[in-house]
Amino acid sequence: MSTLQRIALLWCVAVVSVYARVGDWKNYTDMRQVRALAGIGETVWAATGGGIFRFSLRDSSFLSLTNGDGLSSNNVTAIAIDGAANVWIGHASGAIDVFSSSLNTWRHVTDIVSSPKVNKSIRKFFFAGDSLYIASAFGVSLFSISRFEFKETYENLGSLNQSTVIGAVEINGRVFVSTTGGVAISKPSATNLSSPDAWDTFALFSTPGGLAVFRGSVYLSSAGGVFQFTGNAWTPVPGLTAASTRLVSTDSMLYVAQLRNLLAMNTAGIVSVVGNILADNLTDVAAAGIRGPVLSLAGSGIAMLKGNPGEWKTTKPNGPASNLFSSMVVDESGMLWCASSRYSGSGFYAFDGKTWTNFSASSHPALITNDFFRVTLGPNNSKWFSSFGSGIVVMDAHMNVARRFDHSDPGFLGVKLPDQPDNLSYVIPGGVARDHNDNMWVALWHSAGQYGLWKMSADSTWTPIRTALADNVYDLVDMTIDNNGTKWISNCFPAGSPSATNALHFYNAERNIGQAADGWGQLGTADGLPSGTVASIAVDREGDLWVGTGSGISIVANPNSPAQGIRRVYVGAVVQEQINVIAVDPLNNKWVATRQGVFVLSPDGTLLLNQYNVRSTGGKLVDDNIIAIQFDGKRGIVYFGSENGLSSLEIPATLPIEKFSGLRIAPNPFIIPDYSTAIISGLVEDSMIKIMTLQGTVVRAFAAQGGGRAFWDGKDDNGRVVGSGVYIVVAHSSSGNDVAMAKMAVLRR
Repeated sequence: MSTLQRIALLWCVAVVSVYARVGDWKNYTDMRQVRALAGIGETVWAATGGGIFRFSLRDSSFLSLTNGDGLSSNNVTAIAIDGAANVWIGHASGAIDVFSSSLNTWRHVTDIVSSPKVNKSIRKFFFAGDSLYIASAFGVSLFSISRFEFKETYENLGSLNQSTVIGAVEINGRVFVSTTGGVAISKPSATNLSSPDAWDTFALFSTPGGLAVFRGSVYLSSAGGVFQFTGNAWTPVPGLTAASTRLVSTDSMLYVAQLRNLLAMNTAGIVSVVGNILADNLTDVAAAGIRGPVLSLAGSGIAMLKGNPGEWKTTKPNGPASNLFSSMVVDESGMLWCASSRYSGSGFYAFDGKTWTNFSASSHPALITNDFFRVTLGPNNSKWFSSFGSGIVVMDAHMNVARRFDHSDPGFLGVKLPDQPDNLSYVIPGGVARDHNDNMWVALWHSAGQYGLWKMSADSTWTPIRTALADNVYDLVDMTIDNNGTKWISNCFPAGSPSATNALHFYNAERNIGQAADGWGQLGTADGLPSGTVASIAVDREGDLWVGTGSGISIVANPNSPAQGIRRVYVGAVVQEQINVIAVDPLNNKWVATRQGVFVLSPDGTLLLNQYNVRSTGGKLVDDNIIAIQFDGKRGIVYFGSENGLSSLEIPATLPIEKFSGLRIAPNPFIIPDYSTAIISGLVEDSMIKIMTLQGTVVRAFAAQGGGRAFWDGKDDNGRVVGSGVYIVVAHSSSGNDVAMAKMAVLRR
């Protein structure tokens, strides 16, 4: 090993442990709702509403996979493992993925998802040699594993052809199919199973469920108990007459899943209860190695027998408490805070880059409710969470519940809806914002009183503001404060129903820029907005106001004269789209979220710089309907929140710092061609970069491209790749008064 390589190796260990590349995607989802299991050896694979995960019974480790890792979607409905240890994954969309964990490769079956069928959900897989029976909502398909192609599909199951298929198995040449209307069994002499005449049907008195083959016989679970097929009839199994949902068999045991109990029948027909009563509904069973059964639960992950005899221990991958992300902020310590939903929420969650911490009324009774839909950053690194009905909860910098503001304190008045009784204690803080003097402003949605706007000063005293437009201003939703102290208030929730108000509201009593004498005003379609339904407002880095409506975007170029100079944005599909949210990145680009994905616009809105949707990202974006966007300006990350999970993307732009405190370079050593770009971080605004040899020769000079960081491709000013060696990176401000430098190693293979 050369001296240079030794130096480079030392730098690699000391400086860079993990190198996150610009363009890297990550997805975060809730995997507590487990729908199906598959076991192999001492490993269990789980299908959830947020993707799949693998759990090792040996070391209790998890591996979570989402659409960002190769899944066709995160809405997984079936999972199974073939004889070659490949994992087969079925989706509600009809898509099928095949994952080789040993090779880390994916294959995809798209025939069903591309078909014209309405309900295509994959329900169950059953392997029979080289054949795979795929039970989908509309029928049973026979698939050749070796040829990786469909053979045929059976939809006309005798008199049950209109029923939804639940599962299918094959034994001794006969195919058994359970449906919502009964059970169909292929006739022994049938050669064309596509014909309705090829099937015997049994319209059972109770809802059929899962099928399993145990000791050479077919068993069926149902609301009336478990039945065994003997001769040409279904016979109730003694001891298993209660309702059951799923069956799974091993060589020595048939496991029967009931609502919150697990039963087991051995080869002698003796039935026993396995473990205690579960605290959550049981959805599936898997047998993994010698450690006994593993259970999947409707909302608690998976369960195993461990510790005290008969006691079930639950576990799940660390993640957010739900897939709902309606609002997000990154606090001063770099923690991401997320609100869940207006209705049927799951509280709120915090993410430090590695671990999720969930807050709910069950874990923190002071929250009272779980319906938190918006989060705002307040003074002293506090987080203000708006709830639907229970006012505001304030979390302090130490992640503790510090305050609550509602109808009791300071006296917010609750909801008044047309033709309905007033509900004065049901307080909905639609918008919360912090001004430049650390005052907190709260806009109340459909408040019963004339004081729909409140101000909390830095000394914690509250002042109610009379809403001058009290007769028609009810839809006070989100709020943004511009550089002049004007409060801009939207009237529609992102991706929500149209507002009855049909106006963008604003308030500034000091400057009195509104139509009313007390500083209130409105903007509507007559002033140049494309729609009166306003869901998002953003102030960019030049002080312009960007207004997202139900039919595109307008820019208020002079917020001190709001009705003058309003300009429409005519770029790409955002011209007519319903705008969910607008966010401004460190380079003043605008990220516009719609139901069709995210559009990135130039600072002036005249150019479409990029577009992100599920298709254009190869399935890495968690969902097209993005309802929240948040930037981590220090790390160069943008977060996309949806109703189906959270995505993050490493982007070039970061916020510049005020004064150099040391450059960070990654990767270091910069190995060419293993890496295409070196990232230089910790820059002041408008930094200039010079790459120099140890002798002081400048090989490359350029301006920083990402606000607070710069990117070097390893080439000199003539476009040639530089040679291996140690280089000096010099960064200086545009004035030249602030300078920083660092060394980096370049290795050319």
